[in-house]
Amino acid sequence: EGGGGDDSGDGIGQQQLAFANEGQFLLISESSVRSVAERMVEIKEAERTITYQRFRPNFVVSGLPAFHEDQWFRVRFERERASAGDREKSKNDDGSSKGTSSSRRGKRSVPMNVIGPCVRCQMVDIDPKSGDRKSKLLRTLASFRKTENKIVFGVLLEQVAHTGEDNADFLQLLSVGDRIRPMLGGGR
Repeated sequence: EGGGGDDSGDGIGQQQLAFANEGQFLLISESSVRSVAERMVEIKEAERTITYQRFRPNFVVSGLPAFHEDQWFRVRFERERASAGDREKSKNDDGSSKGTSSSRRGKRSVPMNVIGPCVRCQMVDIDPKSGDRKSKLLRTLASFRKTENKIVFGVLLEQVAHTGEDNADFLQLLSVGDRIRPMLGGGR
């Protein structure tokens, strides 16, 4: 008895969803992974090369200093949006391009809030290819990536609610090669 919900016995209204993940998406940077891998070699903890797969991210960014993502409060994924005319281009007989014009040009943008650092667990010690648990990656992270007594690496993102005429473009998939525009500061 008690506990609320529906007493019909079908379980509806009595269950709550629970997820292990703390956020919708995980973003890490290649330079941060390299920094951790180099540290493991320095302290002689590396049995093999540590790659981004150990962290099971949704997004991996490059071209930034190590741990730069720790300073972000929002990111915007951007891509030049091709016009319908660009997609319909064809070749003339002489090999030159011909196409129709379109007014739909500009940047497509997908904004996401950074909700905080990703707290890491022993899963990073498991090689995703072999299943081996011999790594000391979590121990290495603990030696220099502790915040409020939690081991952290990478940042968690949540999709920003979006409305307006570009809503259809917002719902498109993100792609390899999209640019990322981080917004720095304490805007959390």
